[in-house]
Amino acid sequence: MTKTVKTDARLPGLVGWYRRYQRLLEWAYWPFVHSIQANLSATSVIMEYTRRGTPIDSWEPYLWEFSSVATAMLGIWLIVQFDRRFSLNSKHILRNVAAHAAFSLVFSALHVVGMVIIREWVYQQMGRNYDFGDWSFEAWYEYRKDAMTYLTIVGTLYIYRFVSSRIIGEASLIADGGAGNENQFAERFLVRKLGRDFLLKTTDVEWIGADGNYMNMYAAGRIYPIRETMAGLEKRLDGDVFVRVHRSHIVSLEFVESVTPADSGDAVIRMRDGTELRLSRRFRDKFRSKIK
Repeated sequence: MTKTVKTDARLPGLVGWYRRYQRLLEWAYWPFVHSIQANLSATSVIMEYTRRGTPIDSWEPYLWEFSSVATAMLGIWLIVQFDRRFSLNSKHILRNVAAHAAFSLVFSALHVVGMVIIREWVYQQMGRNYDFGDWSFEAWYEYRKDAMTYLTIVGTLYIYRFVSSRIIGEASLIADGGAGNENQFAERFLVRKLGRDFLLKTTDVEWIGADGNYMNMYAAGRIYPIRETMAGLEKRLDGDVFVRVHRSHIVSLEFVESVTPADSGDAVIRMRDGTELRLSRRFRDKFRSKIK
């Protein structure tokens, strides 16, 4: 089995640690924050009922709050997926804002229906009935809250992406020979990091690996994320230098040290920095034609 070197470990201190656990931290954030909020809200409800002298079972406020959190988690995932298609960074900003406004209704409907189903089921298990109230009024009441929640989620996503890109650095392609010339191979990347802009030559890039919505470019012990698809990078990079070797990897032939066949029919590419990458059978013939 091919082993890939943990190249993120070459990043210093907290940045390297963050990159290694980035996906886990991103998804752990939402249940962590919402769970704290749910606990605070539930205890506040209990205190308010106690102050008024109104009897209430202590589990009820926790059910109300955590049923809301449970369905909100699904909604957050849907918002992230939806935003990939209707990004607010797009040139179609008005269209995408309208799309998000419409999708907030879907988010609210799923949230309300989901939490009511959970509450009704739990109440039934406890031998009780749950009354959501007048749906026409309560749905509008919940949407007002959900619309603010939706704005908070989207705002958090964009603030996080902005801060993350400034700390880690984010690259974009620069086409030489005139803007908009899609047939011109890029020779440089513009990298923005910690408030500074600098240029990175494509000839310094050793290999590129897919990482969610980003492609990570590895060069001289550093990692530069670029928001681009693998297919898009292939079109913009010189095919005589950069070759696709796997659905998740592109390598620079200038930095390939060796190629070792594997029993499976694949092969293992060893880069000069010690990284080992899989050469899949799908791309084997094309790779071999470039190194002859």
